[in-house]
Amino acid sequence: YNESDAERVWTVHERALRASQLTYHENAPADDDIKDICKEYLDGDGEFLVGLAAGVIVAIGGFQGRGGDLVEIRRMRVHPSYQQRGYGEQLLMALEDRAVRRGFDRSKLVTNAHLEAARNMYAKHGYSETRRETDTSTGHEFIHFEKELSRKADR
Repeated sequence: YNESDAERVWTVHERALRASQLTYHENAPADDDIKDICKEYLDGDGEFLVGLAAGVIVAIGGFQGRGGDLVEIRRMRVHPSYQQRGYGEQLLMALEDRAVRRGFDRSKLVTNAHLEAARNMYAKHGYSETRRETDTSTGHEFIHFEKELSRKADR
């Protein structure tokens, strides 16, 4: 990620949400982190990656350190025109590899229960569901996942 990517990253984020079963909300407070990626991800214990296809940003995602050996994977999005082609899986593996290289041993993430493809991808890559919760203001159910990260030699 470079600061010059900001607008294109936002476009992938917005289009992926609009194409999903979720309702997209303009200026949602929950999107504040993606509006300042340098501060929220890069200036701390985090990373933010973009996936390219023919020079076009088609996938985005990052992680933030959550204390000790734990990272939280966030903002995994693939542009709707490029979904189901493996970009999300490649991005997830790259984020995990970077987290391990930086000394993190555990990963967690949260996804909306309606996002079946995301849930299936996380399960395929070794994430275990740890709990579910419902946002009382929206009625949306969220699934929490965790995974012990391993060195490449252990995979």
